Amino acid sequence: MRPLSIRFVAPAMSSARPDRHFRSTSFRLSAGFAGLLTIAFIAASAGIWWATKAAAEREIRERVALEMSALQREIRSEGLPAAIEAIRSRSESPGSLEYRLADASGRLLAGDQDLKAPSGWSTVDVVGRDEKPGGPENFIAFTARTNDGGELTIADDLDRAERVRVAVLGALAWVAGASLMLVLLLGVLLTRRTARRIQALSDTLDKAGRGDLAARAPEAGQDEIASIGRGVNDALARIAALV
Repeated sequence: MRPLSIRFVAPAMSSARPDRHFRSTSFRLSAGFAGLLTIAFIAASAGIWWATKAAAEREIRERVALEMSALQREIRSEGLPAAIEAIRSRSESPGSLEYRLADASGRLLAGDQDLKAPSGWSTVDVVGRDEKPGGPENFIAFTARTNDGGELTIADDLDRAERVRVAVLGALAWVAGASLMLVLLLGVLLTRRTARRIQALSDTLDKAGRGDLAARAPEAGQDEIASIGRGVNDALARIAALV
């Protein structure tokens, strides 16, 4: 009976290639997941931007309308002097609304002279504010006539709502960046672990190819690599029994 000649050719696992981890399937999957996560964050950010814009404008309009109703009642019940005092008092509060009260001739009675807006709802730019040197501030304004023929304008700073939106999106961007870095880091760790297991399997085949039929591949785990290792070990055991 002729002796059985066995030769295994193990796949080359050269460690000289510095980019082999980045070319692996595990890393490519991680990069793909990171790309999908980026797209999801971009889509979510766009949705949040438009949703918060509409919500901010709606909240401003509701606040201004309530204040307009309250001041008009005060003018009708207590007269212009009480309304003027109320406007001056409220204007001193942090984060207050903006006011402009003028009589029938257009003379300013209280509030901001620069806050001029047409009748009804409008968006106006006011130049010369401390918060935005060199540029106008955007306001949503509501202007209505008083019972004596005067004009009352109440407005709220739309840029303040914009700054809140930018801060929210900035925080979301930081969360997105941290999540992407975490996904890529996990991808690299997973790739290195997978590469070590494949290298161990390759070493086993290399030893068997040199005649060491007692070599065995690691079998720990329930994934595909562990299944291949068990298959290789079964094949080596059968071949050793034949020899």
